[in-house]
Amino acid sequence: MPVGAITMPSPWFDSGCGGARARWTGEGLIEIENEGAKSRTLPEGVKKWRDLIIDKSNKHGLPPQFSAGVMGLESRGDQNAKSPANACGLMQLLPSTASSQAGHTVTCDELLSDPELNIDLGCKFLAELMTKYGNNPIKVSAAYNAGSAKCGKSGKCTAPNRWNLLTDCVKLPNGEWGASVDYPGIVFGYTNAAAVWLGAHPGVAVSSSSGPSLGTLLFGTAAAGGLLWAFGAFK
Repeated sequence: MPVGAITMPSPWFDSGCGGARARWTGEGLIEIENEGAKSRTLPEGVKKWRDLIIDKSNKHGLPPQFSAGVMGLESRGDQNAKSPANACGLMQLLPSTASSQAGHTVTCDELLSDPELNIDLGCKFLAELMTKYGNNPIKVSAAYNAGSAKCGKSGKCTAPNRWNLLTDCVKLPNGEWGASVDYPGIVFGYTNAAAVWLGAHPGVAVSSSSGPSLGTLLFGTAAAGGLLWAFGAFK
């Protein structure tokens, strides 16, 4: 992973499995090649957690809009969301994943009852993936859903997504399984909407201290080894 400041936009990233490419823009959005930076309406439930999203994203060196985008898809901001696979709460963490991030046992009940804990551990895990995948938003998004960025599709999915990355399958109205979910694309849409909501687009004031200019990412300097968003702390 490169160390130091890189002026945005970022390089184009791909999935490593074929398909579309994406990158971070200078305005803190994520654009897909030949499609631009599309957005989708951010679930209202996510907006309830604005302060915690900002605080925990800053703590772990993440763009707050990206954390909000993941939450938008994972739980739509529903603190009590629980999946059939036992993913729990706002960031839809498995207790095993949460426990690994916390360094001690964390139960689903704790993840449901303590939104601060849930968002903190979810952002920590997201930062870990940013480090692992070199800040590639395609691979990070898919890995948050599937555990790692793997090529192909689940055997129950009828077709791969456009990134050819393993993700959950779409559940059709008739109860049958459809194609692999375009998890990265949906996260990007929510991330772009969250950037507007948080004030990161078209720009926010950077901190008064000397440092990188607006539209710069710092790599390798966060405590988790991940990405530091140099728009300054969102307040």
